[in-house]
Amino acid sequence: MIIIVLIASFIVSLVYMHTESVVYAMSKRKWTLAALFFGPLILPMFQISKRMAIRRASGFQNLYFSA
Repeated sequence: MIIIVLIASFIVSLVYMHTESVVYAMSKRKWTLAALFFGPLILPMFQISKRMAIRRASGFQNLYFSA
């Protein structure tokens, strides 16, 4: 039972990181492979990289409102 939940969490994190990396113009292959091997453990690093991609695109001196 635990193995099924573990595999399901890896698959969900893989799909989530793949779609989010496409939306935020990040490297699809890198984040999909990272999610495949590390699963949900890589999520904090993904969130930081996503925020840095947004800041890089909009500039570090600009204010970004998230609704």
